[in-house]
Amino acid sequence: MRVEDLFVVKSTGKDAFTEMARVAESIRLGTRLSNGRCLKEELSVEEKDAAETYIMKKLIPEIREASKAKSRKLELSYEQEKLFNQLLLEHVYVEFHKYNKAQHLSQKDKTYEVSTFIDIQAKAAFRDYLIEERGLPVNTIQNMSLVSTAVAEIAMDKEIRPKEVTSDMVYEAVGKEKQISKEMIDILLGLLKGSVSIEEIPNFESTYSDGAADIEDEIELEMDPVTKAKMDALFVTFSDVELFILMKEFKFLGNQIGSMTAREMSYQDYFVEMVRNEKLGAKNIEFGSVKVIRPGRNRGAEEELLIEEVYYVKERYYNNKVAKIKKKLLSLAKVVEKDDLIGCLDSYCRNLWKERGLSNVLK
Repeated sequence: MRVEDLFVVKSTGKDAFTEMARVAESIRLGTRLSNGRCLKEELSVEEKDAAETYIMKKLIPEIREASKAKSRKLELSYEQEKLFNQLLLEHVYVEFHKYNKAQHLSQKDKTYEVSTFIDIQAKAAFRDYLIEERGLPVNTIQNMSLVSTAVAEIAMDKEIRPKEVTSDMVYEAVGKEKQISKEMIDILLGLLKGSVSIEEIPNFESTYSDGAADIEDEIELEMDPVTKAKMDALFVTFSDVELFILMKEFKFLGNQIGSMTAREMSYQDYFVEMVRNEKLGAKNIEFGSVKVIRPGRNRGAEEELLIEEVYYVKERYYNNKVAKIKKKLLSLAKVVEKDDLIGCLDSYCRNLWKERGLSNVLK
């Protein structure tokens, strides 16, 4: 089989790349083309590799142009540009079958030039670059994702170019709600627009506004498919309340919830309701008084607070859950690299929380 025979459109414009994406999708996922062919079933391994290679050769000039433009804006050195270019190639290759696919478009009736798709992947590759080259904290990378998404949406709504989007616009759109400081947004916009070089990045931790995290619309970091499959296999065994306790213990739900003791948590209405909804959970709920011990204001003396006539969850239940969760994570650490697990656990749990429809539990 000649690879060229798979394609009707022979140019390298939007229509041609859209057709290539559908071919890649059929090869990878087994979807059927408009002519009814399923290339995953029909082609040999060698033919699939040849088709994927053909597609990437067509994409490489577009990728190289985007990589060089981004590198110039960010003032990357030759070695830094090589790393960024490699990361961009990987992102485009992995995601290309989604290009101009209806469920991946923000406007279902509008398709885009391949340069727009590659630009989106360049933002993702740049986040990976910052993680690998600079070792930036996860919160910073998530904030960059949030800001870049906000810029695209604001530009579309106001019908202006992305470069015309100001930090004030971004702050009004997401900064207050997500508790991102104005200074942080200024820096991130500078990076995204290329007016700030990598070497000018200050200590991001000092510009990050601490507070309760809003887990509704967090941006998920890219995750290796193999790692995700292993995590999926484990987390399907987590009940909603176990997922909540894990996120609480790791402070993925913010410091206010994360700093609560087991007793303080025991009588919170949302926690009692989650336990009640779990199989056999109701037997661990009692009605009465809860004595809470808190650090006092005077010379560290402890203060006792008696919460009366409330439903509360037995403290032993909470502690048993924590022990069970630790055991599960330990088993996962045996099959997933520790750095990979630490790096993706936050965004994975937030996304799973949202998928399970739990976003309104704490509101």
